[in-house]
Amino acid sequence: MKTNTCVEQECLNSGINTNNLTLLWVLAFTLPIEIYFSKTHIRSSMKKTTKLYSIPAILGMIIISVAAHSQNYMEIGTGTTQNTMPVYSSWNYSWSSLIYNHNDLGASKTITAIGLDCINGPKTVTNQKIYARLTTADIFSSAAYEDPLNNGYTLVYEGDLTFQSGWNEIQLTTPIVYDGVQNIVFHWENRWGSTYGPVFNSTLSTVNNNKNCGSDVGFPGAGSSGYLNPYPGSLTNTRFYYQSAGPATPNNPFPTDNAGRVSVDTDLQWILGANTTSCDLYFGTDPANLALIGNNLPAQQGINIFLIDGLLADSTMHYWKVIAKNGNQQESSPVWSFKTEVVIDEFPYFQGFEDSTVFNSWPVESAWVTIPEYSWYEMDTLFFSGNLCAKSFFLNSNLQAILQSPKVLLPHNCLIRYQWANMDPMRVAGYDTTYFEVSTNGGQTWSTLDYLSPQSPTDYIERTHSLDAYAGNNFFFRFRYRTTNNSNSHSVFLDDIRIEEGTVGIPETTSGDDFAVFPNPSQGRFTVQLNQKPVLPVTLTIYDPLGKTVLKKEISTSCEEIDASTLGAGVYILNLGSGNLKYQQKLIIR
Repeated sequence: MKTNTCVEQECLNSGINTNNLTLLWVLAFTLPIEIYFSKTHIRSSMKKTTKLYSIPAILGMIIISVAAHSQNYMEIGTGTTQNTMPVYSSWNYSWSSLIYNHNDLGASKTITAIGLDCINGPKTVTNQKIYARLTTADIFSSAAYEDPLNNGYTLVYEGDLTFQSGWNEIQLTTPIVYDGVQNIVFHWENRWGSTYGPVFNSTLSTVNNNKNCGSDVGFPGAGSSGYLNPYPGSLTNTRFYYQSAGPATPNNPFPTDNAGRVSVDTDLQWILGANTTSCDLYFGTDPANLALIGNNLPAQQGINIFLIDGLLADSTMHYWKVIAKNGNQQESSPVWSFKTEVVIDEFPYFQGFEDSTVFNSWPVESAWVTIPEYSWYEMDTLFFSGNLCAKSFFLNSNLQAILQSPKVLLPHNCLIRYQWANMDPMRVAGYDTTYFEVSTNGGQTWSTLDYLSPQSPTDYIERTHSLDAYAGNNFFFRFRYRTTNNSNSHSVFLDDIRIEEGTVGIPETTSGDDFAVFPNPSQGRFTVQLNQKPVLPVTLTIYDPLGKTVLKKEISTSCEEIDASTLGAGVYILNLGSGNLKYQQKLIIR
């Protein structure tokens, strides 16, 4: 169950306007959903432990303004093709014309605002004019200027506009009375006098339902002619807002529409507006065949959350929509989509950088993450095996280069092996260090298990670490290269990462019944009990998996509590020595 603080933060992240506040209820549901997985042998043991509640749990409340009528919208276009239309700021001055079909616009309505989905905000453009008219034409017959003052257009907006990233609502000064029969054509005139303005999501088009023309000298008005369905050949995604006495259109989905790398452990969240008494939730991997997974869900104005039991299929497009209802009236959201992250869930896992899952080229999204982008890359020399390895970029203005794994659904009793090297003959010690780090909370915090910073150039070195203490379904690992951005810094090479079952040469108890350590695993505080009464004191030494001493003390009683909570989570070797007696035990700190 999410806390009030988390929900309120998600509310802010979703772009809810909290000005002029009144009342918004945050409501959570936990209804069972049967999710099918492509790889169930790991996932089945790592599901979220959500409970079934017979009544909704109210998580908290904040306040927003409520209008007498619902704010509804019809959204046309779901694509993610980048397009500068309708502002078309590739030129200092330009015009664009776009036709939206009546089959998509639906029944008659009075359109009071339009919305555009910006991807590079904030961007401000000045001196904009938007004209509109109804038309029976489905496409433009020519690329000529529409000449709105002489061809029946109405000026519906004039002024400056600032576009934030995401959907932006433009209130029309003159509403458009749409008859539900004809099409709507917009003619947009840009007299900004500058370039590199907003970029919008659009949907690919094969017909001439859009055209544009630009000039750097002056506005290309009467007599000008541009291009029909110009590059990239797409119609800008647009929302058409109108008022209704029925339920408001569900909006502000989370995960956000077209989101990528969404956690397989995600839940669904949306906002319901006025006049909604219940809603239906549809979900699936085929947008044309969504399954009803929530029927007549109780609804409140504001944020509604549906908790999905289990993990979603990874690296998969998921589609969903919400239908708001009030009696016989209903209003459907657009069909939203998101793609889940890649996960590692089959073992042994091997990554030798020979395939395309790590370093992909645009527009393919890599399963791994490099921060900053391109700070790690494939190298076809100095590999440990195969034909390729990974190499960091040593002259990096960000002073570090991170190569981060996908999520790992990590079972118990696994170890990781990898080969790394800093072998440049010109290397000077102290100018770069590479860290191997792990996270069990999705990358919010990281623990360092190892580092490489040799005094002189080295060939490949194999490292091995137990991951048993980090088992779970939210594990990530990464290689973080730190540099002084100096010519004495040199790249690190990485190859042959393997996750497999086993231990790291750490022996099990070699003492029989001579001593006991409990609890083990622990949170760092544990008790050592000596059963054979050796000659006291006994020396207790704890080593990390690399053999480095991390704690040493003398035990002067046969039963003594040890505080090793400062060591952090991991697998260690606990050694007890007294005369000729040597006892050894694997110690796990969580």
